[in-house]
Amino acid sequence: MKTANTLKDTIYQKIMNGILSLEYKPNDILTERELIEKYGCSKSPVRDALVTLCNEHVLISHPRYGYEVVRLTQEDVKYILEYRLLLESALLGSSYASIGPPEIDELIRLDALCRKTLDENMWTHWEANTKFHLTLASYQGNPFTIRQLESAMLTLKRAYAQFYLNTWTTSNPNNDVRYHETLIKGLKNHDKDLCMSALRDDLTDFAV
Repeated sequence: MKTANTLKDTIYQKIMNGILSLEYKPNDILTERELIEKYGCSKSPVRDALVTLCNEHVLISHPRYGYEVVRLTQEDVKYILEYRLLLESALLGSSYASIGPPEIDELIRLDALCRKTLDENMWTHWEANTKFHLTLASYQGNPFTIRQLESAMLTLKRAYAQFYLNTWTTSNPNNDVRYHETLIKGLKNHDKDLCMSALRDDLTDFAV
């Protein structure tokens, strides 16, 4: 039997998946009653999941009315990417000197996976690209910054769905990993300026 917390997490993920699949579109209103009926559970886990999503700025609570799915704007994306550039540049600058052949080999493997998944599906590709950036950031060794980056990437994932889900195809994907190879080249050649330039180009390539 699932605990209340496990059930809350399950409902949370179902709602989030609905947002990512555009089953729940930006500005849609969700109600506790509809979700209770849909997922066949009691009020408590649904309400707990909704509160968590509000705290994460995924939903907006409108008392006695419902919960509105937040619409991300181009300005929101701009601010998140600016934050990512500041954070990831600082992490790369701090860890650059300690990144050696084993770490570079792992980035090469992840870059190959990013390119391969362009021919598969959008979310498989997104997860591969996320893994590349989280791995690069992890070489600095600060777990707190990784959690912050994960949070930013999750928000961008919602933006990715909102802007690309209905247009992204394997025959015409959004090639948002074209600068990985240059970044890796910079690491191999101990060219810090090239690494930083490639990271900046990569993070400004999220066109909406």
